[in-house]
Amino acid sequence: MKPVRRLRLSPCPLPGVMLMLMALCAAPLPALEWARTEAVLNGRLGEAFPPVEFPFTNKSEASVTITDIRASCHCTVPVLEKKTYTPGESGVLRVDFDTTGLAGSVTRTITVETDEPGAPAQTLTLIADLIEPVALKPRLLHWKLDASAAAKTVDIQINRDGGLEITGAASSRDDFKVELATFEPRRRYRLTVTPAGTGDARLAVITLKTLETVPAGTALTVFAQVR
Repeated sequence: MKPVRRLRLSPCPLPGVMLMLMALCAAPLPALEWARTEAVLNGRLGEAFPPVEFPFTNKSEASVTITDIRASCHCTVPVLEKKTYTPGESGVLRVDFDTTGLAGSVTRTITVETDEPGAPAQTLTLIADLIEPVALKPRLLHWKLDASAAAKTVDIQINRDGGLEITGAASSRDDFKVELATFEPRRRYRLTVTPAGTGDARLAVITLKTLETVPAGTALTVFAQVR
């Protein structure tokens, strides 16, 4: 009987080969390293924000030139002192953010491109939570034609310092009944709107009446529509 010949197996090189391939295929890091790519701002409607800063550093061994900066909205204006940065040099992209006419949660982006071959564009994000002095939820009340003419409500939240006294509400049409209830003086109210019927299409503008003068742009109107 012949002796059984044992085979000696060498360790499989596959894991090492895979690691080498992964290293070769991995995309190089962009030359510009950003300290942050997102900024969150909190403020009141109409309040001016200081310029938002996005610091960065050239981490590569070659000079990098920023070739294009695009804002998603005219309300954001990017400002850069210069375009070319040597290895190890840092810079700051400043963004002026004009919130005029904006309210609630607002997101805007800035896209930055460089002359680095194959480098993807960098997106910088601005998120602003702008508290409305007077929050109306909802601002549009809707009834379908020939549907029930049941009353609907609008919750009114006063967020400005010192509050605001709402004394009443007036409709642009007589066929919408409006009633105002006070839950917390100068802070919380509820507006109830009831159409006289839903047989005809119509639109009413309901305006809140206040004791004090409010800043321009403050939301004081609600819309009631049968359609």
